[in-house]
Amino acid sequence: ILLSGCLTPTEIKTTRQGNTLVISGRVSNLPDQSLLTVGLTAESERLPFPVSGAIINLYEEDQLIGVYAEDTTVPGNYALPDFVGTPGKMYHVKIILPDNRSQALYLLTFKSSVKNL
Repeated sequence: ILLSGCLTPTEIKTTRQGNTLVISGRVSNLPDQSLLTVGLTAESERLPFPVSGAIINLYEEDQLIGVYAEDTTVPGNYALPDFVGTPGKMYHVKIILPDNRSQALYLLTFKSSVKNL
């Protein structure tokens, strides 16, 4: 067997914008699995700087149903203890950063992957 290939370096040019809000997370139907990570990008680093002290409210449809608590051991990580999401419901979070300059609204749709047979 003869395997050959060619490896050509590819350089991807990206612009680095600092101070951009980065949010990742999930809403789950399992207890203690609804988590969010909040950070701000840096101009020279690839990983975001964690944002501590944010107020994060979770809404189901248009009703406030919970407030995320920050993990005291991992800055920028937030959890919603004892929350269990409902498949098919629409969720969104409102995030107020500690400097009160920014508010962000992000839509999360929680869909069930369970199908009736």
